[in-house]
Amino acid sequence: MERANIRAVPFSAKRSGIYPQTWGQQWMWEEVVACGPDLHHLNITELVPVTGALTTEDVCQVLRTLVERYEVLRTTFRLGGAGEPQQVVVGHGQLFLEIYDIGRGNEECLDGLIARMDDFRFAAEDVFPIKFCIVVRNGRPEAVVFGLFHLAADGWSLPLLFAELKEMLGSPGAPRPSAAPGGLVTQPADLALREGQSEGREHARRSLRYWMAKLPECPPAMLPDQRRVPESHRFQNLIMKSPAMTAANEVIAARHKVSPQTVTLSLAALLLAAWSGNPRSGFTLYSANRTRGLSHPSLGTLVQDVPICLDVDRTTFSQVLRGAWAAALPAYRWGRYDPAAVKTAVREMRTLGRCEADLSCTLNLGMMQSNPSSPQRPRGPLSKDPADLLGLTTVSTMRGLDRDRPGRRFYLTADYFPDETWIKLRADTAVISPDDMKSFLHALESLAVQAAVDGTANREVAGKILDAYPTNRW
Repeated sequence: MERANIRAVPFSAKRSGIYPQTWGQQWMWEEVVACGPDLHHLNITELVPVTGALTTEDVCQVLRTLVERYEVLRTTFRLGGAGEPQQVVVGHGQLFLEIYDIGRGNEECLDGLIARMDDFRFAAEDVFPIKFCIVVRNGRPEAVVFGLFHLAADGWSLPLLFAELKEMLGSPGAPRPSAAPGGLVTQPADLALREGQSEGREHARRSLRYWMAKLPECPPAMLPDQRRVPESHRFQNLIMKSPAMTAANEVIAARHKVSPQTVTLSLAALLLAAWSGNPRSGFTLYSANRTRGLSHPSLGTLVQDVPICLDVDRTTFSQVLRGAWAAALPAYRWGRYDPAAVKTAVREMRTLGRCEADLSCTLNLGMMQSNPSSPQRPRGPLSKDPADLLGLTTVSTMRGLDRDRPGRRFYLTADYFPDETWIKLRADTAVISPDDMKSFLHALESLAVQAAVDGTANREVAGKILDAYPTNRW
């Protein structure tokens, strides 16, 4: 692939200024500070095809329009003079676009460009959180590859961005701005100001009350009090791609009239309880925070994690599912909160001996399922019997991290595609070995299949399934 040509495209927007960071931005800022400068895991990379009869200049103007419309794409982040986190909205400037002419290049050229974007090192301060590359073949624009920094936007905001970009790249002639539903978009600066007003302060107080009520319920130890020599990258990443999980989820969800997220939440809670020997599972759950008109539609980082505790002792699987659904509702409702106020309150509770909750485990369920640009697995002649699909499962290692979010040692995500479920697990190898991580993933799949086949899944069954896998467990 030839060296990129750089095109400087001027932009001019209506608003600029310095504003407080939103609660979601503050929450993500903590991870940026803790993990910097190695922040590749916070890159979101996508390829959007150019389907309309547009020229390269047309595509440049599309991207200019997009940046002018969504303030967060031209926002930098910093600490103010008193140490307060701020977002700086830039009103005028230049957008630097990289244009790659791949000639007759094949898909490897695109893969290489995407990989390069995955590795791009964004910086929070003084650098826009978006990077665009225009792919040209034989003089015509073919696609836009972009990298987006997670501090700017989360997975739940991407459908809004993708839908608009696809529409604009598919329309012939000069691009025109398209309107979001209702013609209004909540910009992060507006959201930050509303969070500081009376309505936001009241929501923060109620969210804090939820935290204070939930923390005493959570067990003091969800992972072993064990130390081992960590791997070279302390936080290892595994990914399991499982058609059996998708088939099992469909069966269980239809049988009990729940969502795939509720199924995964329940199965993970059972396994974590069996793994730790607790009658309850306590962890934090990612909340999209888009359930109220205050923030939708909005492009930004609104996601935050919130504590949840499930009692799984001496219960049937049906009871676990109902309990998970009931517990998740208030968690999602109060998932937006002032992170500084919560951190202060939790620290005071621990100092006074009122809280020993172990919140080192986190679940992130279903971020990609509503993303229209997510890679959809091709449908094949697969049996819908979950047990017949176990042989198609793959588990592979992804790039690890030297550091993770403060206090987090176990991070499980689930992405739901039509023909397979992707379960990713990142864990602290000073506590959990990569072999144990792999065993947990296989046990999660086996528990799902058993629950689908005969309806049996409880803490005792989860423990037996865990014991059936060879591990280096404590």
